[in-house]
Amino acid sequence: MAVSYADWRFSRWSLPAISGPETKDTKGVAAVPIRIDSSQSLPFLESFRPQDRKVYATALAHSNEQRRKAFESRDQAASKLAADFHAAVRKSLGQKNYTMLRDAMARERLAYRELWQPPLKPGRDDRKENAARKSRVDAVLKKLGSSADALRAIGRKFDRQSQALVTGTGRNIVPGYSMDGHLDRWSKLSPLNTRALPWGDLVFEQNPDDPHRWFCFRPPFFGFNFQFASSCTQGYTADRIHFVDPPAGLIGYRAMLTSHDEREYEFGALGVISAIGFRFEAPIAGLVEILVDVQSAVAHHHVEMDDEWGYSESTTWQQNSISMDVLHPNTLQGTDALMSDFRTDFDGDDATVDRDYLVHGRHYFAQSMTSGPIAAGQSVVVQIGTFGADTSKLNDVGVKSESHFRWFVSSVQVRIAA
Repeated sequence: MAVSYADWRFSRWSLPAISGPETKDTKGVAAVPIRIDSSQSLPFLESFRPQDRKVYATALAHSNEQRRKAFESRDQAASKLAADFHAAVRKSLGQKNYTMLRDAMARERLAYRELWQPPLKPGRDDRKENAARKSRVDAVLKKLGSSADALRAIGRKFDRQSQALVTGTGRNIVPGYSMDGHLDRWSKLSPLNTRALPWGDLVFEQNPDDPHRWFCFRPPFFGFNFQFASSCTQGYTADRIHFVDPPAGLIGYRAMLTSHDEREYEFGALGVISAIGFRFEAPIAGLVEILVDVQSAVAHHHVEMDDEWGYSESTTWQQNSISMDVLHPNTLQGTDALMSDFRTDFDGDDATVDRDYLVHGRHYFAQSMTSGPIAAGQSVVVQIGTFGADTSKLNDVGVKSESHFRWFVSSVQVRIAA
């Protein structure tokens, strides 16, 4: 795990990473390793009552287990899809023809590599040589009684099934909002929102005896949480860099899915969270409502696709959300407010796609309500993070996926809902 962290002093509260088990083979397909890492630093837990610390520890363990099970279920489904895809291609060609095709592809890969070994012929046309390589394999396919279009049709069938693997997180998904164009909505959510919170007077018109009043939390914060989960077949690797500076309210990540072995039907998925956390003590029992104001610093989607053969194809999906959690056994579902959504499908020549949908420097907001209540006088950990969910599926194509997001948490308002 790589971490970019502006205040090293918090590192002494970090916990060791936790890795999950590996899935079993499915119909001869290589096992998909499930990797789950978690590291927390919450110094304010020392001020919690023993029973509240125990409640937090129970909630955290349950949350990590839910995430592990969600990825394990996805891995098993992906492994089955891969096995079914291999079977469909073999059935289409026949085992003997299938072996001949893969042998021809291996020979062409090696021959193409040798073209670029010294001594070099200056000015060799890469695109022309690559096109010739693909044409020779297409000719082999034709001799075998098939075509690139026929194999691509099989890929499209399984692509539709693989799309279902990116959903079903078990969390509550809500829309996020841009402050520009939705300021009226924001101003109606809380009386504090009638002023710019960084400069406004936070004690106006709030009855200190009102158990449903809003509590406003702003930087500096003094706790953080990192989480990372991934599951990749042999052709993919997943990694990330966390960016967090609690005193400044900075949360962010850079997540990478990279293919290294362009084979039939490879699948990679990752989930990454960088979050700040703080203490909230409930003045009365009830559901917890949260309002978050964040400012976009970096919001970049990047995918590189390197075509291997005429029937190669891939789909990459990147999503970024602001996550809102109250770590309590009654509120484990959590809420993700979708802020940026990017998908690109590929079935042609080499391509590089870059997208920046969010406006750097603009404020965005999100709202959530817990699925269950907490008790009066109970101290809980409220966690606000940026959550990335990236998936990539390929069939004989090289893919490099990278998503990079950074947010400044401007303010978090918390109350017991009326």
